[in-house]
Amino acid sequence: MYFPQTTDLRELRPVVEQTLMELGYSTDVVLRNTSESSEAEIDAFNRLNDPHSPHRVLLLVNKGTEGWDCPSLFACALARRLKHSQNFVLQASTRCLRQVPGNPHKARLYLSMDNRGALDQQLQETYGETIADLNRTSQDTRIARLVVRKLDVPPLVVKRIIKHVVPVADAGASPLHVAKPDIEAEPVVVRKVYTPEEQPGKRAVLRQVAEEQATYAVPGLDLYSAATELAAVYRLDVWTVYAELRRLYGAGGTVPEAHLPALAAQVEEQTRRYRIEQEEVQVALALIKPEGFKIEQEDDGSVVYTAEIVYQKGKEHLLLSWKEMAAHNGGDFGFHYDPYNFDSQPEKSFFAQMLDAVNLEPQQVEDIYFTGGLQDPRKTDFYVEYRGVDGGWHRYSPDFVVRRKDGCCYIVEIKDARFRDDAVDGEDGRKAIAVRQWVGLNPDQLRYEMIFTSSGGVAFNQLEPARMFIEGS
Repeated sequence: MYFPQTTDLRELRPVVEQTLMELGYSTDVVLRNTSESSEAEIDAFNRLNDPHSPHRVLLLVNKGTEGWDCPSLFACALARRLKHSQNFVLQASTRCLRQVPGNPHKARLYLSMDNRGALDQQLQETYGETIADLNRTSQDTRIARLVVRKLDVPPLVVKRIIKHVVPVADAGASPLHVAKPDIEAEPVVVRKVYTPEEQPGKRAVLRQVAEEQATYAVPGLDLYSAATELAAVYRLDVWTVYAELRRLYGAGGTVPEAHLPALAAQVEEQTRRYRIEQEEVQVALALIKPEGFKIEQEDDGSVVYTAEIVYQKGKEHLLLSWKEMAAHNGGDFGFHYDPYNFDSQPEKSFFAQMLDAVNLEPQQVEDIYFTGGLQDPRKTDFYVEYRGVDGGWHRYSPDFVVRRKDGCCYIVEIKDARFRDDAVDGEDGRKAIAVRQWVGLNPDQLRYEMIFTSSGGVAFNQLEPARMFIEGS
């Protein structure tokens, strides 16, 4: 459940937990993730795909949108109308639409009519589809088996900036001093269950509390536990931290969990004595990592590396196999895995035309790779990291790499013309900036181009820069 503000989450969390209790569920299944979340909450959020994770209901503020891939997520709800949504409604509501193999169940979106209208508009602007189109689309899905054809693809050796955190010599640090955070302690519904049993020396027995009854309690830690946690994180003397907490909360007080992140921020501000140093290093990026695929044995005894993808029947035309192009691909270029799973018709159009071009200059070209369909870091190292509009770091794999035999590479991204001015995917968007910074470190080796098209293909004249690169200019 996505909330616009933390105050909205605080107001509605008791309603969510009360409803869960009425349905017979424990409130332990609830997990929040906001800018005020504790380290424990953030760690739990990052482990949601673990089958042993106890959390089933997520309450989010400014989290879980762009770049968050949670295959086990099956339903999303936007709790309030958003005044300024940009693409938030689209990013939030579609987090649960990524189907995984073996899951036949439909995802569900819960939206107000206002947010439904925003989603409809953003779907049209981004994908050219409406909610009505999605409702009419058949859920007939199919599974394709990808096989790695080229196991010995040479890695791409490039320069990258690596950052190191280096401690600074202690130059007489001041004593620790923190202030009590001005943060409202968030009330949480607590379900208390008493089991009837005999009490020695008493006639009374415990009575089980009905589920509709609830007690509001503020979760917190005793002073020593809070001091121990902060001291362990920042490598401080536990009694120094304990003395500060005792001064703030009193000898027998408790530290509300809502205060811990703010206290930690104060401690960090006073104790951080580090600097960040940058180092330029050469790294070898594997375009494909066979060890990230499933190993299978064929009938003839040979070993192959495979993976499965799930796609809509209506997008089957975007798969392209090596056998389909064999007659036009005498140099056996491309298809380091087979089939290629393109995202759009323009991507497929670009590859088909470039395959003809590289076969005309086989003496110049090492190979051409479709890299946009393979983004799992277990299967490839070819990606850059960029900071998204949500402030978090995300991975981006450009669509194509054309590599000449002299080691130079031409990186190409194909985009719909609607995205030209997009803050993330546009010509000057965050992804493009990240790649250009990478190219700037390797000006003699890397080139980058974005091709925007408003049609179902890539025009012949738009391929001219790539053709010139193939010819060696």
